[in-house]
Amino acid sequence: MKSPVLNFINGLMKVVLLLAFFCSGYWTKSIIDAQQITDNKNQIEWLQVETEHQRKEIDELKVKATNIDLILQKISRLEAMHDR
Repeated sequence: MKSPVLNFINGLMKVVLLLAFFCSGYWTKSIIDAQQITDNKNQIEWLQVETEHQRKEIDELKVKATNIDLILQKISRLEAMHDR
């Protein structure tokens, strides 16, 4: 049989090892979570910039569509004048 001192040291080593694994797992999860938060923030910023770019493109297209409508109205008036 092992002596009580050896049993105590063996148990203490197991507890220390268990705590070390738990701490390293917790630390790793914290780092991964922080990295995920950073990645998500970067993605949000990129999406905001892309959204603003698309808004500008939409505004430009609306102006072009308005200009096309005005041109079509002028053409219709000219055709109506020509048909008289």
